[in-house]
Amino acid sequence: MRTLTAIIVTIFLLGCAGQKAADNGLKTIKNAKAMVINTGSPLVDGCGYLLEIDSVRYHADNFADDSTLINKKVKITATITGETFRCGLTRDPNAGIPIIHITKVER
Repeated sequence: MRTLTAIIVTIFLLGCAGQKAADNGLKTIKNAKAMVINTGSPLVDGCGYLLEIDSVRYHADNFADDSTLINKKVKITATITGETFRCGLTRDPNAGIPIIHITKVER
């Protein structure tokens, strides 16, 4: 009986661990309309290309610099990484733009 209980508990714990590994606790943005904004080169205190979704600006870690998309809307699916991108001149040391990783872009 103890062996059966130990096997059931082990299977349960492995199942929970597998679920957590697949989810990673990261939030996904699906099919959101995003405005592409060029805030200037980070070399001269800009933040580069940002994506604005519902009045929130995001920095994509894998967005290609494409000047044909400036001030245009694209539909994206992305994952919020939980990290922040720091750029420009700011007095607030905690200021930063949330970073997303794009998995799908539609023009």
